[in-house]
Amino acid sequence: MMTDHRLPKLLVKSIKRLATYHADTLFVHAAAVSAFLLECLQGSDGVVICASNCLATLASTCGELLSAHVNELVPCLLTKMVYSYEVGLAKEQQTETSEMEEVWSARKACADALDCLSHAYGGSVAAASLPIIHDAFEQRNTLSWYIVESAVLGLGAISEGCEEQLQPFVQEHLQQLIDLLHNSHPLVRSITCWTVSRCIKSAAPQAVQLAQSAFACIRDNHREVKHAALSAIAVFAEEIGTQMEPVVGELLPALTESFQYEDERVLRVLCDAIATTFTNVPAVQEAAYTDFLATIIQAAMTKLSGSSVSVQDALLCCLCEIVEAVGIRILPWAPAIFLCCVQVLLQSTDSATAATLELLSAMEPFVHGLHTLARDEKATIMLQSVCEKAMLCLESEDSDLASSAAVLIGEMAVWDTELVQSHVDTILQKLERLLASGPVCCNASWALANLIYLFHAKPCGPLARQLLSLLSHAMKNLLSHAVKNRETPDALGQNLCFAICALTLVDPTQVDYAFYYPTPESLFEVYCSAVAGSMQSNCSERERTVLSAGITALVRTDPHLVTRCSAGKCAAALCKLRDTMGTRDDDRAWPALLAVLPAEAQQWLLQ
Repeated sequence: MMTDHRLPKLLVKSIKRLATYHADTLFVHAAAVSAFLLECLQGSDGVVICASNCLATLASTCGELLSAHVNELVPCLLTKMVYSYEVGLAKEQQTETSEMEEVWSARKACADALDCLSHAYGGSVAAASLPIIHDAFEQRNTLSWYIVESAVLGLGAISEGCEEQLQPFVQEHLQQLIDLLHNSHPLVRSITCWTVSRCIKSAAPQAVQLAQSAFACIRDNHREVKHAALSAIAVFAEEIGTQMEPVVGELLPALTESFQYEDERVLRVLCDAIATTFTNVPAVQEAAYTDFLATIIQAAMTKLSGSSVSVQDALLCCLCEIVEAVGIRILPWAPAIFLCCVQVLLQSTDSATAATLELLSAMEPFVHGLHTLARDEKATIMLQSVCEKAMLCLESEDSDLASSAAVLIGEMAVWDTELVQSHVDTILQKLERLLASGPVCCNASWALANLIYLFHAKPCGPLARQLLSLLSHAMKNLLSHAVKNRETPDALGQNLCFAICALTLVDPTQVDYAFYYPTPESLFEVYCSAVAGSMQSNCSERERTVLSAGITALVRTDPHLVTRCSAGKCAAALCKLRDTMGTRDDDRAWPALLAVLPAEAQQWLLQ
């Protein structure tokens, strides 16, 4: 056994670097490497962490290097995942006022290594670990809780990599897992919540029964258990959302009661659990649960006042998810949420401001209706404040904040056209700067398109040329990358198309198609795909009008562009447009495009 801890750490780090950059050199020394790492796993916590991190890297990058030594490595890792007596006792006795620290410990490093090994050597890892875990489960009432807890952690660690082998094991030990959720030791309950969330799919068809058993842990008196239970609820909603509908009536009261807790980590994960539940479990949106919806909205708005920035972020994001999920049912609370947003917006830091801007953008149709009906002086002043704050945020160096502000400006152009139009020159100048920024260009181009189309603002002179130059440059770079890698442009490409189409629709003479890169023909194919992709998503009638008119103007500008394209690629692109633009009886865009297509191109579509 090596007593100098520095040497093994340096050797382990060297092996890890070799695995990253020269993995082939390690295979002839596989037995020696495994033996050395096994010895390191018997060392101090610092050495164990280094060795576990190295094992994780080897499993991920070196294929079969460790395959012959899994039977030795797995039991050793499981042993090192047991809490020390001192640490376990301190965590077990944690009070409501003590802090919960997130520390990368030796046991967590070993669990991570076991996770990586399970993905690389699934069957072998399951064969080496499940008998040990089974014995601990069978003797759970007589063994020390430290041993039982580490066995549950081990099960969770291998659950994703050994999913196929785990299904019969989980179903066989389902009742034991349920019993462990009610174990007398809080750390056993906590880790069981995590493990159950990791292997919930393997519990089918009893997945809902297992998830339901975890609900009681939301009301647990120990914060670690509450936190783990709420984290598990978020995973359940994502993994088996629709299956949870029969037990929603039991879940929602536990979630609403959790707002009384003051711990920040618990509040943040509570917001995530609620948001994920509303997004993925349709039953919570039914009228029968309106009282719970009202309670959650009121509690979230109450908590906003005086909370830390991180909790405000979580609460605002939660409200945003709820607004998007429940749709028109949010209308009774729209005035209160809007007023709350304005108060946070004018007082908060940049981080919370970004989340507030996103929430206001999500509420666009409701805020629009609210202030169309009640346009009093107070509402006007509030809207003016929101607009000014959003314009100020457009100048932020924080790309998330500037991006959120651009989205809100684009939405405000729809639901308060008069207010935004009074600032349109200033806004256009601010968006001009953002168009040159990669992270913000996507939302900035979308906002620009809204302004141009809704106000029929024909930017003239130097500003028009500058905006077009920036849009053209961004599109050129995007398409160059897309054509080179044979990719379809993503949201950025669609929004750039939207902006250029808006300029084309308002004033076709302003748009110079000479910037197309690498050739006009290849651009047309990618451009068609981008427009079709935009129109396949849930775009508004306004966006459909802009995009279809833009592509029609493009073809009208150079009708023979279509026939210069390769017949196969161009026909495929046009068929995409036909399938999106030509499917609605009330859509005049497709006939308009057909009218300007050359006869040869029209023939492709009839074949």
